[in-house]
Amino acid sequence: MTDEFFLKLPQNTETPVTAQQRRDFGYRYAYSRSSDSRASNDPGQDFLALREDGRRLAFVLCDGVSQSFYGDLGARLLGEALLHFLWTQPLDPQNFPSALSAFLDRLVEPASRQVEAQAIPESLPPMLRQVLEQKRAIGSESTFLCGLLDLPNRRLFLAWMGDSRLRLWSRAGEISERLGKTFHTAERWSTRRGRIGELHTAILPTDDLHYLIAYSDGLARLDEVMRRHFRDASINALIEDALLRPESDDISFLELWLEGKRPLERPPLPAPAGARLTVEEGRGKLTWRPLAGAARYEVRLSDGQSFTVFTPRHAFDLPKEALTPQTRSLRLRAWEEEPGEWTPELIIPPELVPAPQPAPAPEPLPASPSDLRPAAAPAASTSAAAFPGASRSAPSSPPLPPSRPAAPGREWAPALLIGVLSALFLCSLGALLLLPASPLRAALFPTPTWTPSLTPLPTYTPYPTYTPYPTETLSPTSTPTDTPTLTPTPLTAALCVQKEAGVMVRSAPSQRSQALTPSEAPIPQGTCLRFDMSASGMDNPQFTWLRIAFGQLDPAYEQYAGSWIRSDLLVPAPGSENWQSLLPLVTLTPTPTLTFTPTATFTPSRTPSPTRTPTVTRTPSPTRTSTITHTPSPAATATPTLSSTPTPTLTP
Repeated sequence: MTDEFFLKLPQNTETPVTAQQRRDFGYRYAYSRSSDSRASNDPGQDFLALREDGRRLAFVLCDGVSQSFYGDLGARLLGEALLHFLWTQPLDPQNFPSALSAFLDRLVEPASRQVEAQAIPESLPPMLRQVLEQKRAIGSESTFLCGLLDLPNRRLFLAWMGDSRLRLWSRAGEISERLGKTFHTAERWSTRRGRIGELHTAILPTDDLHYLIAYSDGLARLDEVMRRHFRDASINALIEDALLRPESDDISFLELWLEGKRPLERPPLPAPAGARLTVEEGRGKLTWRPLAGAARYEVRLSDGQSFTVFTPRHAFDLPKEALTPQTRSLRLRAWEEEPGEWTPELIIPPELVPAPQPAPAPEPLPASPSDLRPAAAPAASTSAAAFPGASRSAPSSPPLPPSRPAAPGREWAPALLIGVLSALFLCSLGALLLLPASPLRAALFPTPTWTPSLTPLPTYTPYPTYTPYPTETLSPTSTPTDTPTLTPTPLTAALCVQKEAGVMVRSAPSQRSQALTPSEAPIPQGTCLRFDMSASGMDNPQFTWLRIAFGQLDPAYEQYAGSWIRSDLLVPAPGSENWQSLLPLVTLTPTPTLTFTPTATFTPSRTPSPTRTPTVTRTPSPTRTSTITHTPSPAATATPTLSSTPTPTLTP
């Protein structure tokens, strides 16, 4: 009997760094959604799960493609299926790549059925539902990396597609170069197309392995700073730091080490000594004594703002524009590769904190004629003389000040104003009566010999909703002769990048929206894409934004379908007509953030044999809490060995 763990991190909440130690290996994991997903309470599009029994450990890390149909759904479907394959199938080093490739290909059909069955909320706006239906035709996509640690056979199986990171260390140092430069953003798995790009695999002996680290691209900062095993607090600090950056993305992190204890850890740097916050010439100045071994210092305000000071500087001028009425204190710590200890909070002097801005007073209403009348004098019966015995503790309302006499020449102003308004009204009424087409003239003086027959006009829609990909097909007319069925042709145009430095693809028609292409790898000059000619000028009337169409000739750019590029950076493809002649008059509404959380359950099953139908009993998944306990798995629930090839079935 063995103790078995099955762990699947939830996608709709955060999991701080949590570690588990077994006799021959240990591991730790973490999960964090992006700042946008947290703000809108959306699920993260990463998926992380593992299964182990003390002798073997299988893990999978998937990163859903946000431009596909519900990327979190694709990541979960693929992750659960891969974990089942790694754990239940006997892996042979000779045919591991071909067996995994065949499994991924067979997974397309059941996963596509799951995507087709995925409901879209009726409450969503029609345009958003239309976009999701177009994405459904593409399918749900995800990158992945996975592996199986097989200690009895002293082997490590690895496989990956996409740009999630997988790094290896031996006792002599990092050996990630053995995996090659094979982590490419364009490679992924699709529920409609299967493998997009090349499947990469590696089989390594465990004798040379000390520990490995896997993480999604949301924690790409580790590429630069992590050269060894970090403390748990350091990983949590780096995740928190990534959350504050504009490019914040979902984060999955997993580390596995092959010993009965964790790798060596360095103690943190102490807090900088002598930290003082003073006021000089109306500005806050923070000073401290230099700390040996520090590469930089971090200043963190109480409202979450963070500033970096690089050595050898050991002073910081607090920006006035960064202070708000809620900013009360700050802290300081030093960094080498890992963060050090924080100093105690330093209170910001009150004279530096801006005062809260009062709420703007409502604009006074224009004076009405009654406001211009003099107030009536208080009745004599309310005076103290009328009631000699009245108490003086509640004095009556003070009398109004006497009104000032009107200035000479102004007593006729109200009469003049009324006269001018009356004259304007009479002139307008006369014009309406004299105009032949005036409705007032027709009502007062109807023509007895002419009664026009009026037909109500249809509702006028100046900007009709544009559907680039019609879903309806024209039915043939019911005639004795054959009439072919007509399918409308989508309105698209081919445009090419003319900017020498390339262009960035944006998630919305705005220069301030998120860039979907890496800054170091924009779409190069000369690349031709197809656009569905939906246009918008959301942030600047000088710019027209065009939307990338679905069904690109180059599959590498299919991921950007539904995204936007500025038209002034594009030129028509050779031989194509002027794109502006194809541009419909369309006003687009920005796509709202999705709040729907799809739920999918993966239920593996086996192809029934001609004589009997085996039943596969899975080890129940323990409800995840902050501490995972060992759950004994009785031998009676072991998966039976069958000669038939397992085919995963996805149940919505």
